[in-house]
Amino acid sequence: MKSPLIAFFVHWVLLVAAMTATADDAHSVTQPEAVSLVSEFPCPDPHVFNDGSDWYIFGTGAQPFFLQGKEFGEGKMKKVFLNLDYSGFPLKVAHIWGFIVHRHSNGSYHAYGTLHLGNFHTVIAYFEPNGETWQQGKPITNWKFKSIVVGNPARQDWKYYECKILEDIDKSIYLMYVANTGRDNFIFVQKMKSWSEIDAASPRRMMLKPEGYRWEQLEFWLIACIPSNASEGSSI
Repeated sequence: MKSPLIAFFVHWVLLVAAMTATADDAHSVTQPEAVSLVSEFPCPDPHVFNDGSDWYIFGTGAQPFFLQGKEFGEGKMKKVFLNLDYSGFPLKVAHIWGFIVHRHSNGSYHAYGTLHLGNFHTVIAYFEPNGETWQQGKPITNWKFKSIVVGNPARQDWKYYECKILEDIDKSIYLMYVANTGRDNFIFVQKMKSWSEIDAASPRRMMLKPEGYRWEQLEFWLIACIPSNASEGSSI
């Protein structure tokens, strides 16, 4: 794998180490620093994005939505609902988790999300714009299901969730995602053949496993913290 992806992973591990050290020192802190809310609207599994005009926070909601504003802060971001068309998907979707939007360096926009089918059965799906184009400050709100990227409900292979898109220096794209293996969850990365299809000829590579740790201690740090340059329209 090329150096930018390795740099992502190294940055990730160093960040986890730093946050672990911070947690170890937490007992010595008597006066915690003030915490400012990004928004008054709860948004689990946040994915932050900037299109050169506005900030966006995508995530998880009973009714799919995102937050939009010129800056972060209570009263500064509005809640915008998404219209997701699941036509063509073989099963009923109970919820969608961790919806993300990625802007490629060529200016195209693509979306991914974890489809929860009930009983914690999950697959990762790709969505394409449904008759809309993204303009600065005017996001796409209508997305249509295109394909299952990871998982296969027909084979009851539904143990994948929480994804991010990585772009290499040669413009190749990679999908980073979580897979349940036995009692633990592992983070993998795999090259994409296209925006809607994994490259089956390229084996997936394990990036991290929670060996020696409880996953509950690692999940928040490892899934949410993807380094990026958000000011140029990348994702966090």
